[in-house]
Amino acid sequence: MLTATEVRLPKADISMGHSKRKLGILLGCFLLAVVFVEGFTRVLHRRRPLTLASEHSVQDALAIRHSDRGKQVLFAGNSLIFMDISQLSVQSLMGNGYLVHTAGINGSTYYDWQYGLRALFRRGSQPDVVVFAISPSQFLRAATVTPLVVSQLWRNQDILAYNHDLHLNLTTFTELLLERYSTFFSLRDVVRLYVRDRFLPGFGNLVGMWARPTPTRPRENQPPTNAAYLEKLSKLVREVPPDTKLVILIPPTNQPTDQAAEPFLKSAAQQLGLPVIEPVGEHQWPLSKFQPDAYHLNSSAAQEFSQLVGADLVRLLEDKSSSRTVAENRGQ
Repeated sequence: MLTATEVRLPKADISMGHSKRKLGILLGCFLLAVVFVEGFTRVLHRRRPLTLASEHSVQDALAIRHSDRGKQVLFAGNSLIFMDISQLSVQSLMGNGYLVHTAGINGSTYYDWQYGLRALFRRGSQPDVVVFAISPSQFLRAATVTPLVVSQLWRNQDILAYNHDLHLNLTTFTELLLERYSTFFSLRDVVRLYVRDRFLPGFGNLVGMWARPTPTRPRENQPPTNAAYLEKLSKLVREVPPDTKLVILIPPTNQPTDQAAEPFLKSAAQQLGLPVIEPVGEHQWPLSKFQPDAYHLNSSAAQEFSQLVGADLVRLLEDKSSSRTVAENRGQ
């Protein structure tokens, strides 16, 4: 009598099938988590007026084109532009012959803008004047960049150039690429603060009781010298087209380190033929004109300072001899 024989798959094949299914489930969960995190970050991003304002300023800078209505003037830099320069005040002072734009990114650094200016012009922006401002001591800080500038302004070529020039490790280079394409990575610090305040309400105020509310300022990685500023400013000059005027703005910061470094910055700028605007000297204004951090100007002082900047800038731009000096130094 014939009986049917039971066919059994090898245990190795069964185990392989289970492993593939588990791997597929794991990858699916990972992709869902990535989509969720990216979506959550974008929702959070749309509720952050500070971040949106900075992004819009970068997009506005990228859209600048030569205009018959007036000279295009772009203020670029860090929080000293974002907080201390009022676009409306500068525009009202300079008049209809100028179109004023501001791109101040909180926390941005010299390296953000060295490669950022290159990206700005190569992506088609055409300002007639670029007014650049970070504090004198910030020119000398260790190489670092901020996610917002990398994600909104830099291109892949700029990341590769930064990697080549600074000899980054693989982790830092990978983070830059992720910041370029991922909303979460470009805003992960914002997400961290949001989650902290959401689940630990009052923690930020508690920390503020332990420490003075002064801005975080990393230590300089080199002493202020004329040669150091010549190197930094020369690189900025090379990123700006010959038909665009580069101007250095020095806002007051009430900091001894800036006061000590300022003469070296001015000397180097003079050697390169770069005009410098400093309507208010360091420690010239009382602390009552500053915010509680004793670093940034309060709103009324920022409007006053902006009008002084606008007046100085108009005088500078109407002085034809200064334009010839800058062009001659670039040709050397």
